[in-house]
Parts: sequence; C-alpha cells; structure tokens
Amino acid sequence: MKKTKKPDNRMKIGIGVTIAALLFMAVGMFATPASAELSIWDRIAQVAGQILGNRLSDRVDSMPDATIFGAVSGPSVDFPSWTVNGVETFYYTAGLNKASTTLCSFKSPTATSTLDFASIKITTGTTTSGVIEIGKSNTVAYDATTTSLGKTVAGAITQLTLLASTTPEALGGVSATDSANVFAPNTWLVFKYGVAETGTTNVFVGSCKAIFIEN
Repeated sequence: MKKTKKPDNRMKIGIGVTIAALLFMAVGMFATPASAELSIWDRIAQVAGQILGNRLSDRVDSMPDATIFGAVSGPSVDFPSWTVNGVETFYYTAGLNKASTTLCSFKSPTATSTLDFASIKITTGTTTSGVIEIGKSNTVAYDATTTSLGKTVAGAITQLTLLASTTPEALGGVSATDSANVFAPNTWLVFKYGVAETGTTNVFVGSCKAIFIEN
C-alpha cells in the first residue's frame, strides 16, 4: 500500500513564523500610544479587528447607491384627483366668470360619482338684489334639467359664501332614482346668478370649489 507523505514539519513552522512576522509588522504599523501597554496578543487581536473592519467598510462603500424617492415639497398638491386605497377623489376650483350668468361650471368625472362638497364665495359683489344658486344639470347651461342644490336670495349680493346642500336618503332606505348629490358621468355642477338688471355680465369677484368622490 502506498503511504501518504505527511507535510514537512519544517514547512509548517516556516508558515507559522511568516504569519507571526506579518502580524508583528501590522502591530507596529497600526499601534497607537494608547495600545502600547497592551499585551502582544491583545495588540494582535486589535490589529485583526481593524483589518476586518476596513474590509467590511470597503464592501459597504462599494455597494450601489439606493434609489431615493422624492417627497412633497410643501402642503399643496396640484393634482386634479387623488386615489387612496382605491378611493378616487376629484378636486375642482375656478374663479368667477364675468361674461355669463353662469359664474362657474364643473364637469363631473367620467364615472358615476357623489358630490361631497361644493361652495361659491363672493368677495366683491353688487348692491343690486338677486339670486345665487348651485345646481346639477345635464348641460353646461343652467336650464330646465337643473336640480337645485342650494340658493340664496339677497337684497344686495355684496359678500357671501353659499354651500351646496342635499338631503341624503334615509339610512338603509332604497331609492329608485339617484339622490340629488349623485352625479351621472359627465354631467355638470353649475353656479348661477340672476339679478333684476338686464345683461349677462357681472362684477363679481370670488371663486367656486367642489369635491367629487367616484362611486
């Protein structure tokens, strides 16, 4: 039977001496005044830890940069709609139209939706008496198809805020038709005024706002 040749003890000793010499050299290179009083074995352990730490640091430095996503820069978000957990909400705002008796008009979303909020605010008005009304219409004009959602009659329309108001169905009730605040796709929310004077222009300054939630 062929005998396996055992490693030469002298080779083992030579390798051990080389490793020891390298460690002693490293101790001399990395030693600090604070470590001068440590034992040789403590200093070797300290150097080994520094070498291992440098290797780990090199690996971290070589990792690719992570993708950083942007954040909203302030409290204002300029998107016409916002979806949270599958619920999409639409936001509308506009200044008043001075060239028509329809002060504002908003087209409802392309899917059936519910009007959650609507308002008109007039900051500069007229001393002439008249009516301000909010309604739901099949067309952009305030016509015979309009369902009123709220109106005010004033001796003078100087400054005011009018909110749309509807009466929701009773809890658990069933209705054959949509309630007033449910809008079919692509119908109109209109804000209109009427005064005793003739003409279709006005002097109003203000804004209209509305919020729809898609059903």
